[in-house]
Amino acid sequence: MDQVADHELLHAWRAGDQEAYSVLLTRHYGLVRGACQRQAPPEVVDDCVQAVFLVLYRRPAAAAKAPALAAWLLRVSRNISCRARQAARRRQVAERTAAQVASALPQTAPAGYLIKSQVIVRGAVRVIQGCGAAIKPDGKALAGKAAFRIDQGTPDTVFFEKFTWENGEQNHIEHAARVLVMQQCRWQRIITAAGCGDLFVDCWGGSGTFTVPQKVYARALNMEAGGPPKLINQAADLWVLGLKTEGDATNIRNLAGGRVEVLGGLIYPAGGKLERVPGFINEGGAMSVITTTFWANKTAFQEVVGGRTRAIRDSGRFWSYVFIPDGG
Repeated sequence: MDQVADHELLHAWRAGDQEAYSVLLTRHYGLVRGACQRQAPPEVVDDCVQAVFLVLYRRPAAAAKAPALAAWLLRVSRNISCRARQAARRRQVAERTAAQVASALPQTAPAGYLIKSQVIVRGAVRVIQGCGAAIKPDGKALAGKAAFRIDQGTPDTVFFEKFTWENGEQNHIEHAARVLVMQQCRWQRIITAAGCGDLFVDCWGGSGTFTVPQKVYARALNMEAGGPPKLINQAADLWVLGLKTEGDATNIRNLAGGRVEVLGGLIYPAGGKLERVPGFINEGGAMSVITTTFWANKTAFQEVVGGRTRAIRDSGRFWSYVFIPDGG
């Protein structure tokens, strides 16, 4: 379809041809990205490019009315970039105002915490409030240990709230005891250890490895960090309400001892080598996934049962998959 004209591809896309849209996106990606790089703030170029192609995705009829698709995309890019610049200016004004107010108040928390030795959360500690601060684990100093270890204590639940985490290759939290609740945290990696309780995550942008039996409940899970794969489930019961992803690495690898249910979401690799890895891997565990997709991995699911591997290809705008092992 690479030789087909834009207007014919738009007509095919309006008729539901997913491949036609993929060709249009690939053909004009460089044009749109270049326009956004010239006009939008650098930190939001990726978001602007995504927004332009979402407009095309949702409004193919409007694009078809334009004399030339390239000119229409440039106009949409300019409008979105303009709004992004305006938002950035408003944000700068708000930040200056906040800084002026903060300068008159006592400083209650630094902008970031450099962690050089493992912090053991135990005793009567119940809430660790970040107030938007960043955790910066020193991987060399920690020598393989996680920055925080949730250990035994009097409250049966520990809350981590409003932290940003840096150094994505470093394990940030070792969940070894009690119930753990993560709220409005991003870019952290969680590993589990024997004796841990259930895990609740809300508005969580991170990744993890679940190696022991536990219940994991996630709402608004945004996996842009980590991988491949972004999340490995060996033994947990994982329930996700609302999943959003970026990057072409496998989103969830579910092993024979794991159980996964994903209810709704958007699989959006945002480019990369989409032929390289499947969106999900299930190696004999119980798994149910229902999501929508946008420019997704060509292999939606890879299933490994009894030593045999089966690839389930990308089916278009929606993915669904259910596997329940014998006795599962």
